[in-house]
Amino acid sequence: VVRLGLRTVWQVALGFSVISNYRRGRCKKFDYDGYWSHSLASAVAAQRIARSTRLTAPEEAFTCGLLCQTGRLALACVFPEAYSHVIEAARGDEAELLNLEQSTFALDHREFTAAILQDWGLPVLWVTAARYQEDPDDPELPPDGAAGKLALLMNVSQLFGALCLALPHRRHALREQMAAQAARIRVARDEVFALGNASARDWTTWGSLLDIKTRTVPPLESIETESQTAEPRAAEDAETLRLLASTNH
Repeated sequence: VVRLGLRTVWQVALGFSVISNYRRGRCKKFDYDGYWSHSLASAVAAQRIARSTRLTAPEEAFTCGLLCQTGRLALACVFPEAYSHVIEAARGDEAELLNLEQSTFALDHREFTAAILQDWGLPVLWVTAARYQEDPDDPELPPDGAAGKLALLMNVSQLFGALCLALPHRRHALREQMAAQAARIRVARDEVFALGNASARDWTTWGSLLDIKTRTVPPLESIETESQTAEPRAAEDAETLRLLASTNH
């Protein structure tokens, strides 16, 4: 507490409390394991990037990375049946998900996240960064301000979380998006790879401590070579599963 300060310790404790209380729920189409795995990967990446760029305190970045998708979890908890239908109808399309959230609940998960973080007493700067981390180019968010830089930091960490859970043939595109966004907060490409590789190790370590599922992530610099053969292999795997299913029937 003396080293980090009471506010930072409280924020970190809040994050772990949310993990322990919302592992499971009644929303059938919401992937609780995937949600927490992605959130943890984003948190460790945000912490690493914050320490490297010195844009903010690493521990605060960890907490925001862990909680900046809380709106999705909240919708799943408060409206389990309705949100399950929304997720199913969106079919993995994020733009469609936002539209369906707005039409069904009169707000989307980004707005819900901001409202919750504000209610929990997180600093306004982090509330704003979380609100816009999925779209740091939103015209309402000045890109040269502190909130804009933190939104970009969060955006990079969220892309890393997506990369950790992505199928092999999708990793290359996500890695390139990460590098492009990180360059905007002056993180060089080689440093992005180094931070990503270190974050992958952190993800595995924290996952074992918190009982959150993780997986092996290849070194970021090797993903381009791997992705060239991953798509055909994925197609073969899908065909194998289809044949197995038809055989079982």
